[in-house]
Amino acid sequence: MNNTLRTLSATSGLTLAAGVFLLPASTALAATTAGLDDAGLYVPLTTIPGLITAGVATNPVTIIMGVYGLAIGIGSVIATVMIIWAGFEYMYVEAIGKKSAAKERITNAFLGLLVILGSYILLRTINPNLVSFNVTLPGGAGSKGLAGLIAIEQNYEAQQQRLLIAQRDLATLKLDVTALDALIASSTDPDTIAQLKLVKATKEASISTTRATALADNAVTYVEKYLSAPTTSYTNTDTYFENARTGFDDARTKLEDLYAINKDPSVAKQIEDIDTRKLVFNGNASQLQAVKNWQNAEGLIDPDDALSTKETVANIKKTGDDMIYYLRQTTGNDKAISTVQASTIRRVHMICPTCN
Repeated sequence: MNNTLRTLSATSGLTLAAGVFLLPASTALAATTAGLDDAGLYVPLTTIPGLITAGVATNPVTIIMGVYGLAIGIGSVIATVMIIWAGFEYMYVEAIGKKSAAKERITNAFLGLLVILGSYILLRTINPNLVSFNVTLPGGAGSKGLAGLIAIEQNYEAQQQRLLIAQRDLATLKLDVTALDALIASSTDPDTIAQLKLVKATKEASISTTRATALADNAVTYVEKYLSAPTTSYTNTDTYFENARTGFDDARTKLEDLYAINKDPSVAKQIEDIDTRKLVFNGNASQLQAVKNWQNAEGLIDPDDALSTKETVANIKKTGDDMIYYLRQTTGNDKAISTVQASTIRRVHMICPTCN
Protein backbone atom coordinates (compact mmCIF):
# COMPACT_ATOMS: atom_id res chain seq x y z
CA MET A 1 0.00 0.00 0.00
CA ASN A 2 1.48 3.37 -0.99
CA ASN A 3 1.71 6.63 0.98
CA THR A 4 -1.74 7.76 -0.16
CA LEU A 5 -3.54 4.78 1.28
CA ARG A 6 -1.42 4.90 4.44
CA THR A 7 -2.39 8.55 4.97
CA LEU A 8 -6.07 7.83 4.49
CA SER A 9 -5.86 4.73 6.62
CA ALA A 10 -4.31 6.77 9.42
CA THR A 11 -7.17 9.28 9.16
CA SER A 12 -9.78 6.55 9.23
CA GLY A 13 -7.96 4.94 12.15
CA LEU A 14 -8.25 8.19 14.06
CA THR A 15 -11.95 8.23 13.27
CA LEU A 16 -12.39 4.71 14.60
CA ALA A 17 -10.31 5.57 17.66
CA ALA A 18 -12.48 8.58 18.29
CA GLY A 19 -15.61 6.44 18.22
CA VAL A 20 -14.22 3.70 20.46
CA PHE A 21 -11.86 5.53 22.81
CA LEU A 22 -12.84 9.19 22.83
CA LEU A 23 -15.98 8.55 24.84
CA PRO A 24 -14.18 7.66 28.10
CA ALA A 25 -11.06 9.71 27.42
CA SER A 26 -12.64 12.95 26.28
CA THR A 27 -13.35 14.24 29.75
CA ALA A 28 -9.76 13.81 30.90
CA LEU A 29 -8.51 15.49 27.72
CA ALA A 30 -10.85 18.43 28.11
CA ALA A 31 -9.99 18.76 31.77
CA THR A 32 -6.34 19.30 30.96
CA THR A 33 -6.87 21.70 28.08
CA ALA A 34 -9.77 23.84 29.18
CA GLY A 35 -11.25 25.52 32.21
CA LEU A 36 -14.69 25.03 33.70
CA ASP A 37 -17.26 27.73 34.34
CA ASP A 38 -19.86 27.68 37.13
CA ALA A 39 -22.36 25.88 34.91
CA GLY A 40 -20.01 22.97 34.29
CA LEU A 41 -19.35 23.93 30.65
CA TYR A 42 -15.86 23.90 29.21
CA VAL A 43 -14.10 27.17 28.51
CA PRO A 44 -11.63 26.52 25.63
CA LEU A 45 -8.19 28.10 25.85
CA THR A 46 -7.83 28.39 22.08
CA THR A 47 -10.03 28.98 19.05
CA ILE A 48 -10.82 26.38 16.40
CA PRO A 49 -12.44 28.27 13.50
CA GLY A 50 -16.01 27.22 12.92
CA LEU A 51 -16.02 25.00 16.01
CA ILE A 52 -15.11 26.77 19.27
CA THR A 53 -14.03 30.22 20.40
CA ALA A 54 -11.43 30.82 23.11
CA GLY A 55 -12.92 32.02 26.38
CA VAL A 56 -16.52 31.17 25.43
CA ALA A 57 -18.22 28.49 27.55
CA THR A 58 -19.07 25.52 25.33
CA ASN A 59 -20.82 22.23 25.91
CA PRO A 60 -18.09 19.52 25.74
CA VAL A 61 -20.38 17.32 23.65
CA THR A 62 -20.41 20.04 20.99
CA ILE A 63 -16.61 20.14 20.98
CA ILE A 64 -16.19 16.36 20.74
CA MET A 65 -18.79 15.93 18.04
CA GLY A 66 -17.25 18.82 16.13
CA VAL A 67 -13.76 17.28 16.28
CA TYR A 68 -15.21 13.91 15.30
CA GLY A 69 -16.95 15.40 12.27
CA LEU A 70 -13.84 17.44 11.45
CA ALA A 71 -11.73 14.26 11.33
CA ILE A 72 -14.15 12.66 8.86
CA GLY A 73 -14.24 15.86 6.81
CA ILE A 74 -10.45 16.16 6.62
CA GLY A 75 -10.13 12.53 5.54
CA SER A 76 -12.77 13.03 2.86
CA VAL A 77 -11.04 16.16 1.54
CA ILE A 78 -7.68 14.38 1.37
CA ALA A 79 -9.25 11.49 -0.52
CA THR A 80 -10.94 13.87 -2.99
CA VAL A 81 -7.71 15.81 -3.58
CA MET A 82 -5.81 12.57 -4.18
CA ILE A 83 -8.44 11.38 -6.68
CA ILE A 84 -8.27 14.69 -8.61
CA TRP A 85 -4.47 14.76 -8.56
CA ALA A 86 -4.20 11.14 -9.71
CA GLY A 87 -6.84 11.82 -12.40
CA PHE A 88 -4.79 14.66 -13.91
CA GLU A 89 -1.68 12.51 -13.74
CA TYR A 90 -3.44 9.66 -15.52
CA MET A 91 -4.64 11.97 -18.32
CA TYR A 92 -1.43 13.88 -19.00
CA VAL A 93 1.37 11.39 -18.29
CA GLU A 94 2.38 9.27 -21.29
CA ALA A 95 4.47 6.64 -19.54
CA ILE A 96 2.59 3.40 -19.04
CA GLY A 97 4.16 2.83 -15.62
CA LYS A 98 3.09 6.24 -14.33
CA LYS A 99 -0.41 5.74 -15.67
CA SER A 100 -0.60 2.50 -13.70
CA ALA A 101 0.64 4.30 -10.58
CA ALA A 102 -1.98 7.05 -11.04
CA LYS A 103 -4.70 4.46 -11.50
CA GLU A 104 -3.57 2.68 -8.32
CA ARG A 105 -3.59 6.03 -6.45
CA ILE A 106 -7.20 6.64 -7.52
CA THR A 107 -8.17 3.15 -6.38
CA ASN A 108 -6.43 3.63 -3.01
CA ALA A 109 -8.09 7.02 -2.51
CA PHE A 110 -11.52 5.50 -3.12
CA LEU A 111 -10.70 2.69 -0.72
CA GLY A 112 -9.56 5.21 1.91
CA LEU A 113 -12.75 7.24 1.46
CA LEU A 114 -14.76 4.04 1.80
CA VAL A 115 -12.95 3.16 5.04
CA ILE A 116 -13.51 6.66 6.49
CA LEU A 117 -17.23 6.71 5.77
CA GLY A 118 -17.59 3.00 6.46
CA SER A 119 -16.09 3.39 9.94
CA TYR A 120 -18.89 5.77 10.92
CA ILE A 121 -21.56 3.49 9.44
CA LEU A 122 -20.00 0.44 11.10
CA LEU A 123 -19.84 2.05 14.55
CA ARG A 124 -23.38 3.36 14.25
CA THR A 125 -24.63 -0.07 13.16
CA ILE A 126 -22.91 -1.82 16.08
CA ASN A 127 -24.12 0.71 18.66
CA PRO A 128 -25.42 4.23 17.97
CA ASN A 129 -23.94 5.32 21.32
CA LEU A 130 -20.44 4.86 19.86
CA VAL A 131 -21.03 7.97 17.74
CA SER A 132 -23.19 9.76 20.31
CA PHE A 133 -21.03 11.20 23.07
CA ASN A 134 -22.02 11.67 26.70
CA VAL A 135 -19.47 13.30 29.01
CA THR A 136 -21.58 13.65 32.15
CA LEU A 137 -19.64 12.32 35.11
CA PRO A 138 -21.10 10.94 38.35
CA GLY A 139 -20.73 13.01 41.47
CA GLY A 140 -21.66 16.64 40.99
CA ALA A 141 -21.14 19.96 42.58
CA GLY A 142 -22.26 23.50 41.86
CA SER A 143 -23.54 22.11 38.61
CA LYS A 144 -22.74 18.62 37.37
CA GLY A 145 -20.01 16.21 36.46
CA LEU A 146 -16.34 17.10 36.58
CA ALA A 147 -17.15 20.62 37.78
CA GLY A 148 -18.75 19.10 40.85
CA LEU A 149 -15.76 16.92 41.66
CA ILE A 150 -13.41 19.89 41.23
CA ALA A 151 -15.58 22.07 43.49
CA ILE A 152 -15.58 19.40 46.21
CA GLU A 153 -11.80 19.03 45.99
CA GLN A 154 -11.28 22.80 46.06
CA ASN A 155 -13.60 23.16 49.07
CA TYR A 156 -11.67 20.48 50.90
CA GLU A 157 -8.26 21.99 50.12
CA ALA A 158 -9.43 25.47 51.16
CA GLN A 159 -10.82 24.05 54.40
CA GLN A 160 -7.51 22.33 55.17
CA GLN A 161 -5.80 25.72 54.89
CA ARG A 162 -8.41 27.30 57.18
CA LEU A 163 -7.97 24.44 59.63
CA LEU A 164 -4.22 25.03 59.81
CA ILE A 165 -4.82 28.74 60.52
CA ALA A 166 -7.42 27.86 63.18
CA GLN A 167 -5.01 25.43 64.85
CA ARG A 168 -2.33 28.12 64.95
CA ASP A 169 -4.77 30.64 66.44
CA LEU A 170 -5.97 28.10 69.01
CA ALA A 171 -2.41 27.38 70.10
CA THR A 172 -1.80 31.10 70.63
CA LEU A 173 -5.04 31.57 72.58
CA LYS A 174 -4.29 28.57 74.80
CA LEU A 175 -0.90 30.05 75.67
CA ASP A 176 -2.66 33.29 76.58
CA VAL A 177 -5.08 31.42 78.87
CA THR A 178 -2.19 29.64 80.58
CA ALA A 179 -0.49 32.97 81.17
CA LEU A 180 -3.73 34.44 82.56
CA ASP A 181 -4.10 31.51 84.96
CA ALA A 182 -0.62 32.26 86.29
CA LEU A 183 -1.48 35.95 86.74
CA ILE A 184 -4.76 35.14 88.50
CA ALA A 185 -2.98 32.74 90.86
CA SER A 186 -0.33 35.33 91.75
CA SER A 187 -2.69 38.29 92.13
CA THR A 188 -4.28 39.37 95.43
CA ASP A 189 -6.29 42.38 94.27
CA PRO A 190 -9.98 41.40 93.79
CA ASP A 191 -10.54 43.94 91.02
CA THR A 192 -7.48 42.75 89.15
CA ILE A 193 -8.55 39.14 89.54
CA ALA A 194 -12.05 39.96 88.26
CA GLN A 195 -10.61 41.75 85.25
CA LEU A 196 -8.23 38.88 84.51
CA LYS A 197 -11.09 36.36 84.74
CA LEU A 198 -13.10 38.42 82.28
CA VAL A 199 -10.18 38.43 79.85
CA LYS A 200 -9.75 34.69 80.39
CA ALA A 201 -13.45 34.01 79.77
CA THR A 202 -13.24 36.07 76.57
CA LYS A 203 -10.23 34.07 75.41
CA GLU A 204 -11.89 30.74 76.25
CA ALA A 205 -15.06 31.73 74.39
CA SER A 206 -12.94 32.65 71.39
CA ILE A 207 -11.12 29.32 71.57
CA SER A 208 -14.36 27.36 71.72
CA THR A 209 -16.00 29.32 68.90
CA THR A 210 -12.95 28.96 66.64
CA ARG A 211 -12.68 25.27 67.43
CA ALA A 212 -16.39 24.61 66.82
CA THR A 213 -16.33 26.35 63.44
CA ALA A 214 -13.17 24.49 62.40
CA LEU A 215 -14.58 21.11 63.46
CA ALA A 216 -17.87 21.75 61.63
CA ASP A 217 -16.26 22.95 58.40
CA ASN A 218 -13.76 20.09 58.47
CA ALA A 219 -16.50 17.51 59.06
CA VAL A 220 -18.65 18.78 56.18
CA THR A 221 -15.83 19.09 53.64
CA TYR A 222 -14.21 15.80 54.62
CA VAL A 223 -17.40 13.76 54.52
CA GLU A 224 -18.48 15.37 51.24
CA LYS A 225 -15.10 14.58 49.71
CA TYR A 226 -15.33 11.00 50.97
CA LEU A 227 -18.85 10.49 49.64
CA SER A 228 -18.00 11.99 46.24
CA ALA A 229 -15.76 8.98 45.51
CA PRO A 230 -16.80 6.17 47.89
CA THR A 231 -14.68 3.05 48.12
CA THR A 232 -15.05 -0.27 49.88
CA SER A 233 -12.86 1.02 52.74
CA TYR A 234 -15.48 2.32 55.14
CA THR A 235 -14.81 5.46 57.19
CA ASN A 236 -16.87 6.29 60.26
CA THR A 237 -18.15 9.68 59.15
CA ASP A 238 -20.49 9.90 62.17
CA THR A 239 -17.50 10.62 64.42
CA TYR A 240 -16.79 13.84 62.53
CA PHE A 241 -20.38 15.00 62.96
CA GLU A 242 -20.47 14.19 66.68
CA ASN A 243 -17.18 16.00 67.33
CA ALA A 244 -18.55 19.09 65.60
CA ARG A 245 -21.80 19.03 67.59
CA THR A 246 -19.83 18.69 70.83
CA GLY A 247 -17.73 21.66 69.73
CA PHE A 248 -20.84 23.80 69.21
CA ASP A 249 -22.23 22.85 72.62
CA ASP A 250 -18.92 23.72 74.29
CA ALA A 251 -18.77 27.06 72.45
CA ARG A 252 -22.29 27.96 73.57
CA THR A 253 -21.43 27.09 77.19
CA LYS A 254 -18.31 29.29 77.12
CA LEU A 255 -20.22 32.18 75.56
CA GLU A 256 -22.95 31.88 78.19
CA ASP A 257 -20.27 31.97 80.91
CA LEU A 258 -18.83 35.11 79.34
CA TYR A 259 -22.24 36.74 79.06
CA ALA A 260 -22.91 35.98 82.73
CA ILE A 261 -19.84 38.04 83.59
CA ASN A 262 -20.12 41.07 81.30
CA LYS A 263 -23.75 41.10 80.07
CA ASP A 264 -22.43 42.37 76.76
CA PRO A 265 -25.10 42.42 73.98
CA SER A 266 -22.43 41.49 71.45
CA VAL A 267 -21.87 38.24 73.33
CA ALA A 268 -25.60 37.53 73.22
CA LYS A 269 -25.37 38.05 69.46
CA GLN A 270 -22.50 35.55 69.33
CA ILE A 271 -24.67 33.01 71.13
CA GLU A 272 -27.38 33.47 68.49
CA ASP A 273 -24.75 33.16 65.78
CA ILE A 274 -23.38 29.90 67.18
CA ASP A 275 -26.94 28.51 67.32
CA THR A 276 -27.41 29.45 63.64
CA ARG A 277 -24.12 27.83 62.69
CA LYS A 278 -25.10 24.65 64.52
CA LEU A 279 -28.48 24.51 62.78
CA VAL A 280 -26.90 24.98 59.35
CA PHE A 281 -24.27 22.38 60.22
CA ASN A 282 -27.00 19.92 61.22
CA GLY A 283 -28.68 20.59 57.87
CA ASN A 284 -25.45 19.88 56.01
CA ALA A 285 -24.92 16.72 58.07
CA SER A 286 -28.48 15.59 57.31
CA GLN A 287 -27.95 16.06 53.56
CA LEU A 288 -24.67 14.17 53.61
CA GLN A 289 -26.21 11.41 55.71
CA ALA A 290 -28.96 11.08 53.08
CA VAL A 291 -26.30 10.71 50.38
CA LYS A 292 -24.48 8.13 52.49
CA ASN A 293 -27.66 6.13 53.11
CA TRP A 294 -28.43 6.13 49.39
CA GLN A 295 -24.91 4.93 48.58
CA ASN A 296 -25.21 2.23 51.21
CA ALA A 297 -28.49 1.10 49.67
CA GLU A 298 -26.82 1.00 46.26
CA GLY A 299 -24.07 -1.20 47.68
CA LEU A 300 -21.30 1.34 47.15
CA ILE A 301 -20.08 1.20 50.75
CA ASP A 302 -21.89 -1.17 53.12
CA PRO A 303 -25.50 -2.39 53.16
CA ASP A 304 -27.69 -0.13 55.25
CA ASP A 305 -31.20 1.30 55.36
CA ALA A 306 -32.47 1.83 51.81
CA LEU A 307 -33.90 5.03 50.34
CA SER A 308 -34.88 5.42 46.73
CA THR A 309 -33.13 8.04 44.61
CA LYS A 310 -36.32 10.07 44.27
CA GLU A 311 -36.93 10.10 48.04
CA THR A 312 -33.32 10.97 48.77
CA VAL A 313 -33.32 13.89 46.33
CA ALA A 314 -36.57 15.16 47.88
CA ASN A 315 -35.10 14.93 51.39
CA ILE A 316 -31.92 16.78 50.41
CA LYS A 317 -33.88 19.55 48.72
CA LYS A 318 -36.28 19.93 51.66
CA THR A 319 -33.38 20.17 54.10
CA GLY A 320 -31.79 22.84 51.92
CA ASP A 321 -35.06 24.79 51.76
CA ASP A 322 -35.38 24.61 55.55
CA MET A 323 -31.86 25.96 56.05
CA ILE A 324 -32.46 28.80 53.60
CA TYR A 325 -35.77 29.71 55.27
CA TYR A 326 -34.10 29.79 58.69
CA LEU A 327 -31.22 31.93 57.43
CA ARG A 328 -33.61 34.41 55.84
CA GLN A 329 -35.59 34.65 59.08
CA THR A 330 -32.47 35.17 61.23
CA THR A 331 -29.25 36.50 59.72
CA GLY A 332 -30.44 37.22 56.18
CA ASN A 333 -26.86 36.52 55.10
CA ASP A 334 -26.96 36.32 51.28
CA LYS A 335 -23.55 34.66 51.08
CA ALA A 336 -24.58 31.92 53.51
CA ILE A 337 -27.82 31.40 51.60
CA SER A 338 -25.94 31.11 48.28
CA THR A 339 -23.56 28.60 49.87
CA VAL A 340 -26.49 26.46 51.04
CA GLN A 341 -28.09 26.62 47.59
CA ALA A 342 -24.86 25.55 45.87
CA SER A 343 -24.13 22.74 48.33
CA THR A 344 -27.70 21.43 48.03
CA ILE A 345 -27.43 21.24 44.25
CA ARG A 346 -24.01 19.64 44.56
CA ARG A 347 -25.30 16.90 46.86
CA VAL A 348 -28.31 16.20 44.68
CA HIS A 349 -25.97 15.70 41.74
CA MET A 350 -23.79 13.34 43.77
CA ILE A 351 -26.59 10.77 43.44
CA CYS A 352 -28.55 12.08 40.44
CA PRO A 353 -26.41 13.99 37.89
CA THR A 354 -29.43 14.68 35.69
CA CYS A 355 -31.64 16.08 38.46
CA ASN A 356 -32.20 19.81 38.77
